[in-house]
Amino acid sequence: MVWLKQLRNWLRRGHRERHGVQGKRPSAEQGSAFPLALTFEEIKVLEEISRTIGASLALEQTLRAILTSARRLIDFDMAEITLWDPVRH
Repeated sequence: MVWLKQLRNWLRRGHRERHGVQGKRPSAEQGSAFPLALTFEEIKVLEEISRTIGASLALEQTLRAILTSARRLIDFDMAEITLWDPVRH
């Protein structure tokens, strides 16, 4: 998962920058794959969701974990995750 490695490196650079450690956050001009509008917490949640998806084959457990992670960023009473089946749609 190349994108996850890139995400992890970007997180580390962002963390160093926020805490005064030398290092630069990628800019849009540098062709960063990650929008600069995302906060550190949002990136952490995305990484957590990515690890959850890769760690379990139990669908219901995985979907619940995704919603639990998303709740840290978005206040919601109800949520739905729709699985796309290209054969049926």
